[in-house]
Amino acid sequence: MGSTKTQELRTLMGLAIKLRVLAEDSEDYTDTELFLSAALALEDRAKFLAFGPAPEALAPAPRVRLDIIC
Repeated sequence: MGSTKTQELRTLMGLAIKLRVLAEDSEDYTDTELFLSAALALEDRAKFLAFGPAPEALAPAPRVRLDIIC
């Protein structure tokens, strides 16, 4: 059996994958945006659990909202 941390990482990433699939299948822009935002938040949480907090100098740049609908 895996540790609790491992199971939590699997759960977070599994949910993020499902949300990305829902975003891909959704035809409503607002739903797509919501699904992707939630997936990104879960992926950020999983990254934090796996690697700990990022050092200030190496912290990723803030995410920029992109309009993918033309």
